[in-house]
Parts: sequence; C-alpha cells; structure tokens
Amino acid sequence: MAMRKIISNEEGNDLLDELSGIDVLDVDNEKKREEIYKETLHQCQCIGWAKMIKTIYYRKQEKANQGKKITATDTKYLKMAEDYLYHELSISMQLETISVKERVLNEIGVGSI
Repeated sequence: MAMRKIISNEEGNDLLDELSGIDVLDVDNEKKREEIYKETLHQCQCIGWAKMIKTIYYRKQEKANQGKKITATDTKYLKMAEDYLYHELSISMQLETISVKERVLNEIGVGSI
C-alpha cells in the first residue's frame, strides 16, 4: 500500500458530512466483487473505503432480510475497509475509533448493525 498523508481534521469532518449522499460501489458481476474490493482498498482513498463499507452493510441488510448471511469475502473486506477508515478518521479527528464507527454508520444510514 502506498504512503500518503493522513487527512486533516477538516477533511475528516467534510467526509463525514458527505457520507449520507455517497453511492455504493457498482458491482454488476458477482465474480468480480473481490477484485473491485481489492482495487478500492488499494486506491487508499477514504471515500472509497466509505463506499465499500456502505455497499457491504447494505448487502448485509439485504441478505438478513432473506434470512442469509454475507459471504466470507464481504466480511473480510468490510473489516479491512472499516479498520482503514475508522483508524484514519480517529487519528485525524482525535476521536475514539468506536465514536468514528458510530458516526460513519449513522451517516450512511445503517445505524449500528
């Protein structure tokens, strides 16, 4: 993964304010889902990680409504995206990671599932 500067406090707040309006990742082929997740992670962009989190949480809700669970691939990449985003925001905004997670999940409209 490439090194880059951590976003500023202001950029972190701006990102959190924009989360409700971000789109989910466009995955039209299930066989390419993992490839899309990998590419998104390796772009090292907070907005991409947020999109992935939103995508997988929406998928999780959809699967739960069908009485199913998300795949191991979804679980693996959700954890990585959450770790990257929540840690970066917690450092830049000087907040506890759990506070960042709660705010992100509320902003993307999934609460704390």
